Amino acid sequence: MEATSAVPPKPPPDPEQCAAGIGHPVLAGVQAYLSGLQAVADTSGDWVYFLDAEGELVFSADTCRDLLGYEPGELMADPWSLLRIVHPADRGALALSDERALVAADAARLELRLITKDDTVKHFLLSQRVIADDRGVVAGRVVVVRLLREQEADLTAIDSPVGGELITICAACKKIRDQGVWCEVEQYLHRHAGMQFSHGFCSECAGAYFRKLERR
Repeated sequence: MEATSAVPPKPPPDPEQCAAGIGHPVLAGVQAYLSGLQAVADTSGDWVYFLDAEGELVFSADTCRDLLGYEPGELMADPWSLLRIVHPADRGALALSDERALVAADAARLELRLITKDDTVKHFLLSQRVIADDRGVVAGRVVVVRLLREQEADLTAIDSPVGGELITICAACKKIRDQGVWCEVEQYLHRHAGMQFSHGFCSECAGAYFRKLERR
C-alpha cells in the first residue's frame, strides 16, 4: 500500500525518534504518517517500514533498494519477505525483539544480519516500537533499520573471532554451542582464542542491579 499524496506532517528530526513513537499514526492519521516516514528515510538513508496490527508490511521506504537491493513492492508482495531476509542465526533474536516491542516503554533495539538480494550479509541496527492510541488500540509497528557499515560480510565467509566458523548462540541466554555442548561466551573464547576476561557492570545493568537492592 503506497502513501497518498496528502501533505505529510513534519517528520521527526531523527529516525530513531520516529521508532520511539513520535507522531502516533492513530492520532495523526496513518496515511499522512506514512508519508512522513518516507521523508525520514530520504533524509537519513535508513530503511523505514511500517507493519499493521496484524504484522503485515503495509509501507516500505524505497531506501531498501540501496541497502538490500529489493524494491518496496517486492517485499510487500511476499508475506514472508521480512523473515527470509534475516540471517537464519538471527531469527530467534528478532522474534524476542518483536515480543519486547509489544511491552517496552522505549524502542526495542537489536543488532542483526540481513541478507541482500545478491546474497551478501550486512549488519544492521533495528529499532522498532508498537504505536497505539491512549486507549491502547494498536495501529502497528514502525521499524527503522540502520546499516552498520564497518561490519559488512559475505554470506559465504561470515566473520567471527575464531577463524571464520558460523557460531550458534542462544537468542535468550547468549550461551554458545560448542561441539554439542552449550557454554558461556567467556569459556568459548578462552578455549578457542585464549582470551582472558574480567567482569563489571555496564551503566544500564548497574542501575537495574542497585535498584533491585534498594527494594529489598
